[in-house]
Amino acid sequence: MSKYSDLHDEVVEILYELCKEYKTSKGKHYYSSIYADHISQGYKPIILTGNITKHKPFARNYSPDIWAQVSRKQQYDIYEVWHTETEAEAVQDIVFSSLVKGVQYIYIVCAGKGLTGDDAEQLGNLILRENRDEKGILIEAREIQIVDLPEKLPSNKVNMKKFLRKKLGFI
Repeated sequence: MSKYSDLHDEVVEILYELCKEYKTSKGKHYYSSIYADHISQGYKPIILTGNITKHKPFARNYSPDIWAQVSRKQQYDIYEVWHTETEAEAVQDIVFSSLVKGVQYIYIVCAGKGLTGDDAEQLGNLILRENRDEKGILIEAREIQIVDLPEKLPSNKVNMKKFLRKKLGFI
């Protein structure tokens, strides 16, 4: 039994498909590697390393819903689906994803009745703007793309995929 809801899993699966289908203007796959937690085989977490203070190193495994490597570059896009996340879990997602070396964009899809796109934007701005000058934060708030799934969006896979393709720029 998955610890996630059916809607969460469905949105992650759709995002995974969109990542696999995404191509450059020259027709080549945009991502060379795509890892989707509890969906793709061979999933591996991202290992975060750094120093909390000069003499206190840390290492953590971070398991975003999806992370993808941009082809032939050491750059990564991270996808998080917020469905039942608490504010503390959302803060952790933003902080951990911003510490990934080579992070290019963070995509947050709000798919529940809890946290909204406005909440995600406020948290992102607060965390990243206030800590941008601190050692270790590697992304700016403008590099977070947020999508709210409308409650009235017909909950079938085709409509959600079409909506997410357009909103996230998978064109």
